[in-house]
Order: sequence, then structure tokens, then C-alpha cells
Amino acid sequence: MPQPIQPFAVVDVGSNGIRFTIFSAKERHLPVLYRERVGISLFKEKKPSGDGEDRTLTLPKEALERVGMAFTRLKRLTVEAGVQETLVVGTETVRLLGNEEDLTRIIQEASGWSLQALSSADEARYGALGVIATTGASSGIIVDLGGGSVQCSHLTLSHDSESPGSTSPKVQVGWPVRSLPYGAAAVMARLEEARLDGLEKKRSRRGSKGSSWAILSGFKGLRKNSQESKGTSPSPPSPPSPQDPSESDEDVSLVMEKAVKHSLLQLMDTWGMVEAMPIPTNPHRDGEETHPTDETKREEEGETDETTKDTVIIPKRCYLTGGGGRAMGYLIMHVTNAPLKLIEGWTLPISTVLEYMDGWDKDVRKGVAPRGLPPVQRILGVSKRRLAQLPAILLILGQVLSVLRDRGVREVSWSMGGMREGLAYGKLLSSQERLVESPVLSTLQAWLKVHGGGIVAPVEARALVRTIQSDLHLQLHHPRRSLGGMLSLEEQPTVHVMEMAIQLSQLGSSLPPDNEEARSRYAASFFLSDGEGASWNGLEHRERVALAIILSSRWSKICPIDPDTLTLLDPIEQGRCQGIGRILSLILSTCPTSLDPILAGRTRLSWEVQEGDGKVKKDGTRKRRVLLTTLDKEESPKSSIAIPW
Repeated sequence: MPQPIQPFAVVDVGSNGIRFTIFSAKERHLPVLYRERVGISLFKEKKPSGDGEDRTLTLPKEALERVGMAFTRLKRLTVEAGVQETLVVGTETVRLLGNEEDLTRIIQEASGWSLQALSSADEARYGALGVIATTGASSGIIVDLGGGSVQCSHLTLSHDSESPGSTSPKVQVGWPVRSLPYGAAAVMARLEEARLDGLEKKRSRRGSKGSSWAILSGFKGLRKNSQESKGTSPSPPSPPSPQDPSESDEDVSLVMEKAVKHSLLQLMDTWGMVEAMPIPTNPHRDGEETHPTDETKREEEGETDETTKDTVIIPKRCYLTGGGGRAMGYLIMHVTNAPLKLIEGWTLPISTVLEYMDGWDKDVRKGVAPRGLPPVQRILGVSKRRLAQLPAILLILGQVLSVLRDRGVREVSWSMGGMREGLAYGKLLSSQERLVESPVLSTLQAWLKVHGGGIVAPVEARALVRTIQSDLHLQLHHPRRSLGGMLSLEEQPTVHVMEMAIQLSQLGSSLPPDNEEARSRYAASFFLSDGEGASWNGLEHRERVALAIILSSRWSKICPIDPDTLTLLDPIEQGRCQGIGRILSLILSTCPTSLDPILAGRTRLSWEVQEGDGKVKKDGTRKRRVLLTTLDKEESPKSSIAIPW
């Protein structure tokens, strides 16, 4: 008997807003029933209260009343949705409130829920879990830039020694985490404070650049607040002498950059990440054996310290999340006119990201509008409040990504996962063994249960991939999970791309049978920006295009995908994906109701050599013919299909 659906809710009381999500079930892919953001910025609402050592930052009565009204509505939504369990957590801003008790009381009275202020370590840990929940990553640097703080996590994977040789070994995850008090809103407030302080000093001392002591005291106060008593605001130190150039004449933003960089370098040291180390990779997924060369074996196993025998894995990828992190991704997506308007799974070289950021940073420092960013036009995924924090976002991420680049990180990938997804995944699922499950494969199985899976089950899909590999001698590689994401194209479609495509091979079959072009268009659009699968987490943009080509080619030789989107794959990769799609078309036309003939070996695939075979075309592919031969004389005769390969 199927288990009843048990929706649950998570509320994140953060610096820039109150975020609310109802998850419809406790499944690996965390299906969302409803989500909402309440536009109450606790960071902006905070007001100073008291004098001297008793000075604190508190929420005024009016702000508390607005929070209470918002929670009354959220409670009503959970009742209507049948939610039985709700988690309410607060982050950096809540931790530092002088009247946190008043906020807790208001929320309790309005909803009956208890507010839990997470520690900085828990905030970083759950943020990292959110990235795992949406990407399926098992290794990487996770940077979550919020309003009040930035969380940095080093996610590493190791296999349980108690299950050697297992095809699905238990995975142990370790993650040194750190929450640094350099959120976008917090840093922007310090910059603005220093700017106003500089204007005042210029009025009284003409020609001076202004002192950086205010910004320095701000950072010292932030550190003290996060390390000592909550809610207090220590009095600033005495300003340095105007005659001291090391203090009074130093550029404020430079001081802040040094503070961020210093904190991050200390964190890198605790992780064992040093400059100029090679970038190793973890074993292939699902226990698939690899045969590395002597040259690459050392990299794949990681660097080992001879004194401690500890393996230090230097990840290739940084995952950016949080409001500030995603805003930077959306801005680059806007100026580059990225083919897919999806932030989840978008990946760029870290050098490219820093190049755009450096250009914008120079413009901001000159006091001019950042190039390519319209001052009025609405930018997808970026609010006006977030755009106003651009100087701070550039400062923080510029230092963070520069340090990571110097430590061997090569690329940046954006994730929609955050605190709510991390809490749901980590606290409610609480199964560490499920960390290796792919969110997109979990979503696929849930979708197939509702829409029907056609003739191909997951086990049959894997078997068919092995048959295609064996019969046609294809060297399809397995994705390296440690590099992030589920898949990685290297001219050939990966095993897991093919498994997904095979299970979705009937996509479009509900459309009129005499209109194959319509079926092809529907299948091609499924995983792209406007398709039903656009919301499926765990796929990178290149993987989406690969699936689009395979699924559309299963129905038609004509590719309906626009040229800009196709550029995400090179011509050889496009040809391979089209070839796989045509092979699926051949198989399913010959075995339309069951794959038993080909899986049982009664039907075999082979290459048919003919005149012109082997002639390389301009796009790097060859026109070859795949032959499907029936060994049983009583069944249908052989058939074939020409494909680019």
C-alpha cells in the first residue's frame, strides 16, 4: 500500500527576506508544492538601541508587527496544504539581534512555530546540503553568499572501507565549514558608512581621502559579534592618526578586500588547499572500475602528506549559491545572452567569471554604470535591492574566486539550492547514504510514475546501454561525480545521459503519429528553458542540450533546436548525440513493444561497411550505417539506418 503524501514546510528568516517553501513529499528530489518570499529585510529594518557598551541593533515594534502578520499568513497556507511539520530557522541577522527574544515571541504567537537561530557552522552546513540536494555534487567548494554572511564549505567524498567492491558503497561526507561575516548587505552597509564618513571628513579637512578607521572598526565589530556575545555592538576603537598613511589614507575597499582575503586564506589552510597543486578526481560513479595511467593515478588519488598520510582533494569546481552568488550568475547570463535562461547547472570557467567581475569592478570604482547592465531594465533573477549591492558582491566574490583560482579551482557552477533545501534534505531525510543519489534520476522516476514509462524500465535501460556499447564497440565513459553535476560530455554521450534518454524514448508519443516533426519539437524542448523538465535539478546546460538532441533525433532527422543553443556542444558531440537518437529510433521501430529480443541477444546491432564509409565530413563526423540483424529466422528481417558518426 503506498505511503500517504506528507507535505512539510521550511521557513528561512534571513537578512534580505523571509523565504518559505512547502515540499509536497519527503523524496530525494524534494518536490515543491509552493514557495514564496516575504519582502521584509531584517538587515535594513534593524535600528541601533542603547549607548556605549549597551548599544545593540534591534527590530523596532513596527517591523516585528509586519513579521507577525507574515507568519499568520504562512501558518494559514500550511494548514490549507495539510502540512504537519514546519521548520523555522534564522541566520546571521537573527543571531546578532539584540531583541531576538521579541522576534521569537512574535513568531510563536502568530503561528505557534518556534524560531531556531542556527549557529554559523550549522548555517554553512545546511547551505552546503542545499547544493548537494539540487546538484547531486559529492565534491567541491561551496560558496553561499547571503546578506549577512558568506558560508564556505569544502565538500569531500570517501568510500566506506567496510563495503569494498560494492557497486553502491556507502558514502561518508566530510565538510569543514565556516561562516564569515562578510555578507553582501553587511559589506554594502560598511561601504556606505565609510563613504558618508569620508564626505564628512572632506568637509572638515579639505584634500584628505578620508580615514578607513570606520570600516576597520566595522569589521572588528562583526568579528566580535560573531565570536562573543550575541546582539551587542562594541564601541569602535579610536581612529588612527591622520598622519599615519597606513591607516588614514588607505582605500576603504582595499581594507575590506584584505579582510576577506585574509579570512579565506586562513580557511584554505585548514582545508589543506595550497597553490600549484594538481587537481585530482574521485573514482567513477556506481563503482565502475577505472584504469588510470601512472601519470594520472597520483592526481586521481589526491595529494598525500607523508607525515600525516591524509589525502587532500583539490576540487575542480566551485558551486555558487545564495542571493548574492546567484545574482552574479544572472548578471553574466544577461550580458552574454546565454542560450538557456536557467541558473541551475550553468557552468563557466572561473577565469571568465573573474574577467566580467573585474570589468564591472573598475566601472563601479570610477563611479560609472557597469558595462552591459542597463540601469532601468529588469534583469532576470536580480531584484533592485540586490543590484544595489553590486559593489559589495563584486568585492566579496572577487576575493573569494581569486583565491580559489590560485588554489586550482577551474570552474564555477551555479545552484538554486540553499538553506531550505538543505534543511529539508539534511534534517528531514537524514539519510547520509542518499547523498550519492542523483536528483535528476529521482525526478525522472517520479515523473514516469505519473506519466507512464513506456516499454523501458531503469534496469532495461542500463542493459540496453551495455548492449549498444558491446555490439557497436562504443567506449562510452562514466561521469566523474567529483567534478560536479551528474554528467560530463567528452565527445561521447555518457552512460547516464543515454539511460535517461532511453527511459524517455517515448516522450512525444502521445502526439499525432503522422506528425513526427511535432513529436521531435516536443521532445527537444522538454529539458530546455521552456520545457517541463526545465525545473528538474541535477543537469548542467550541456547535458540538457545533449538530451534534447538525442530525444528529438529519436523521432526525426531534422534537428529543431536553435543554433545558439546547439553551440553549447561542439560539432562532434552534436553528431554523437544525433547518432544515439537515430540508433534508438532503429531499435524501437524494430522492437516496439518489448526490448526482450535485443536484450536476450536474438537481435544484434553492428556497423555495416559500405562505399564512402570512413570519409570524414567538415563537422568531423562520418556517415556510417548501423545494421540491426535478427538471428531468429521467424522474426522480421534485418533493417538499418544511416547516422553521422
